Amino acid sequence: MTAPLNEAQRGIIMPAHLRRLYNKIVTSSRRRDAIRLHCLECCAWQRGEVLRCSARACILYPYRLGGYPGHEVRRKRSPGTS
Repeated sequence: MTAPLNEAQRGIIMPAHLRRLYNKIVTSSRRRDAIRLHCLECCAWQRGEVLRCSARACILYPYRLGGYPGHEVRRKRSPGTS
């Protein structure tokens, strides 16, 4: 088993066009951003591969596209509806 990569090592293997996004996510405190970073790194920084992910055993699988399983989506009600 290999040790996790540190930020400097990630910067070397990460495509240049994703470094700005990576820096934004690393400084974020939002859970969704941390999950996004994990999924991108797991899928070799290929955004399309996150969509096609087949790792259903991953604990983050249900959340990879911004979903929150078990929570109902709140929708704004239009004025005049009950």
